[in-house]
Amino acid sequence: MSGMAMLCRDCSFGLRNGNCAACGRWIGASRGVPARLCGDCGFRSPDECAVCGSWTAGPVQPAMLCPDCAANGMKETCVKCGKWAP
Repeated sequence: MSGMAMLCRDCSFGLRNGNCAACGRWIGASRGVPARLCGDCGFRSPDECAVCGSWTAGPVQPAMLCPDCAANGMKETCVKCGKWAP
């Protein structure tokens, strides 16, 4: 079972939550596609930031992909390890 990738407070602070979790490019909140974790990464580290790996305690933001990364098939793969994450 896969899950939603999340960002820690540091990686989601201010406008950083509008950056692509895969390539880091600015996308803005409205055009992004949710980043996913595969079952392995979601099971082993469900509370880790998808970008930096820090613990995501407290309020967190979903990690997003830019349209280019999503179009390149990354919306169906784990943002951490690249395995299939339906």
